Amino acid sequence: MKIRDHLWIWGHPENSLHHLFGLEHESHVTPIDGIHELGARNLFYIPMGRKVDRNALSAEMQKECNRFGWSIENPEMLAELLPLKADNPSLGILIFDDFFRTEENENSIDHYSIESLVDFRKKINAAGMELWAVFYERDIEFDLTPFLTCFDGMTFWFWSQPTIEQYESTIVRFIEKTPGLKRMVGCYLYDFGREKSADPKLVERELNRDMDFIRDGKIDGVILHTNAVGGYGEPGYDAAIKWVAENGDKEI
Repeated sequence: MKIRDHLWIWGHPENSLHHLFGLEHESHVTPIDGIHELGARNLFYIPMGRKVDRNALSAEMQKECNRFGWSIENPEMLAELLPLKADNPSLGILIFDDFFRTEENENSIDHYSIESLVDFRKKINAAGMELWAVFYERDIEFDLTPFLTCFDGMTFWFWSQPTIEQYESTIVRFIEKTPGLKRMVGCYLYDFGREKSADPKLVERELNRDMDFIRDGKIDGVILHTNAVGGYGEPGYDAAIKWVAENGDKEI
C-alpha cells in the first residue's frame, strides 16, 4: 500500500467553520475537494448537526474514496446509517465524535451504557462495518478499559498543537491504553485550541512520525483535519498538501 492509502480526511460541510475559532473568512472547500487537494484516499463525513443528503453523499464518496465513514450524532441515526452499506461497499466505519467529552457533547458516554454500545457494535459489525470513537489527549487519564469491548477502533487527537516531544510521549500512552483496538491519529492543520495557525514544521514532523507508527504496526492511519480549513491560506493545510505530494506515492 502507498502512504496516501493510509490517509483520511475529517470532512465537514463546506464553510462550516466560518466565524469559529478565529476563522473569519468563507471557505467553499467540500470534503471531496479536500480529498483531491490533500491527496488522501479515505474520508470521514461529520455533518456537525447539519441536515445532509446521506444517500447522495454516500454515492459520491463511494465513487471518489477507497473507504469512507459517517459519524453517529444521536442514537436514532444508527437506523439511517446501517442501510447505506448495501449500496456503498466502501462504507466501512461509523464513528462517535467527541464521545468522551461529556461536558460538551449531548451524544457522549453519559447517554450510553456499556451494554447498549456492545449491542451497537454487534449490529454495525453484522452489517459489515466497524464502530469507532474519538479520544482526546486532554482526556488521556480517562480509564478506557471498560470500553475496549465496545469499539473496533479509536482515533486520537490533540486539541492544541503539541510539541514533538509531547506528541511522541502521549501517542505512546494512547497505544498502551488501547490494546486490541485499531487506531488512527488525527493531524490538525489548524491549532483550534489556541485559535491560531498550526506550525507547518510541526505538521510535517507529526506526519513523518505517524508513518513510523504505521510501519511499526502501532496505528492504521492518519486523519487530516479538515477540508473546512481549506481556502483560508493556512500554512498547516498547505504543509499537508506539500507533504502528501512528496510522500503519498511511497510504499509503506
